[in-house]
Amino acid sequence: MEHCNGQWIGWRGNPFSLRVEGTGFGLIQEVTDLRLTQVSSAVGSSGVNAGTVLNPQVNRTSLPLTAINNDAFYISSTDGTNTPLPVELVSFNAVVEGDAVKLEWSTASELNNDFFVVERMSASNTGIEIGRVNGQGTVQTSHTYSLYDENPQPGLNYYRLRQTDFDGTFTYSKIISVYVKDTDNSKGLNVYPNPAHNEDLTVEVNDIKNGETVTVVIFAAQKSEVFSFRDVNQAEGSFKKVISTAGWMPGIYVVQVIANKPYRKKILIQ
Repeated sequence: MEHCNGQWIGWRGNPFSLRVEGTGFGLIQEVTDLRLTQVSSAVGSSGVNAGTVLNPQVNRTSLPLTAINNDAFYISSTDGTNTPLPVELVSFNAVVEGDAVKLEWSTASELNNDFFVVERMSASNTGIEIGRVNGQGTVQTSHTYSLYDENPQPGLNYYRLRQTDFDGTFTYSKIISVYVKDTDNSKGLNVYPNPAHNEDLTVEVNDIKNGETVTVVIFAAQKSEVFSFRDVNQAEGSFKKVISTAGWMPGIYVVQVIANKPYRKKILIQ
């Protein structure tokens, strides 16, 4: 999420020397405050910087080839007060965890960072807000963030981050993708009304024998449990449970029933 407009000038020699220059790195008081670093480790030596505070040139020397091949370099600052840098996004990843997608990202430093918004891209390439996470303001230390998409779509899902400063300016990350299998197993499970609005839910399952143990669990966003029930079915051929939704927040919920086999269905509370 770098606000900068920089470019790699290149490297030379063996060991290598690396120089980066560009504009928009933030409020730079002294070019000598800037460093070219890696997040995972400090390799090489700081070179003599050049350029101006509007277009600085940052150098690093004595770099082995493995350092150039194995890790990314970032512009950092030795003085977070006089030369703070904008938000440096180190990573942004998406992984499937159960029925949800976990979005995780980390920053190397932050400047006036108000909040992040995770967006899932629609077919029309517009961002649908999944959730938001508060930023750290201005810090020169690394931070890791995460947020779950509890309602991903079957197939490829595309995500991006929108980082917003306290003054309202924002930037977007690159778009990443993750594949989600269609795990909705709702055949034989009926949950109604769906959508529901200030009314009780009825959970009904067919083909359940008398005396069979039935477990019902309902999850809201971030996998928080809002209802659970476990009992022995007393009816032959079917199971029925009426559940109050009083106090539930609007959103997507997942109903899971375990009996002779697992059942799963997504519902909407309005």
